[in-house]
Amino acid sequence: RAGPIVALTSALAAGGAEIVTTFTQTAQGAVRNVLFSIPLLLAQLIIVFFLLLGILYKGDSIVNDFKGAVPAKYRSTVNRFLDHLNPIFYTFFVIYVAVAVLCAILAVIIYGLLGVPYFLTFAVFILFIGLIPSVGRALIYIPLSIWLLIQGQTLTGLLVLIISIVVFELILRYTIQPRWMLRTGRGRSRLINACPGVLGGGV
Repeated sequence: RAGPIVALTSALAAGGAEIVTTFTQTAQGAVRNVLFSIPLLLAQLIIVFFLLLGILYKGDSIVNDFKGAVPAKYRSTVNRFLDHLNPIFYTFFVIYVAVAVLCAILAVIIYGLLGVPYFLTFAVFILFIGLIPSVGRALIYIPLSIWLLIQGQTLTGLLVLIISIVVFELILRYTIQPRWMLRTGRGRSRLINACPGVLGGGV
């Protein structure tokens, strides 16, 4: 007859195995749901992206319509403010898109070298979903890492997670992108101050 210690050990082992199995099944379901919803989210982001491009293309007309709606006594001040603000925001948007493209290119290289399945598809996802503020690319590489771990590719999953965080977030999002925006904004400000008659606008 088994002693109490053996029975307790067996019970703990069975309980631990059940917990691991339940967690794995839950994680698989969650990752599967995220991966299945990515194409729809990607399609929506592509539509929003092209809408933003259209707004930027028609930006001058929109700004002029707004200027015309401002009372005459405030029009000069509003014109100067918008003329200063417009090129800065346009440049920031271009930088944001450029960083997203750079992340996609790096994803192709990094994920390809790591042997990630369908790495080109994940790179395209990173390109467009990276345009989402705050979360962005984490919506791709975190489920991808979990999926690789569940599939038994532990080393690849950990490398994808760690390298993605370091490259996409720490280096690009929190280091290069802010400095690029800051330098560009200062350059724009110096150009505006040096040429107020050209960029400062009028009535």
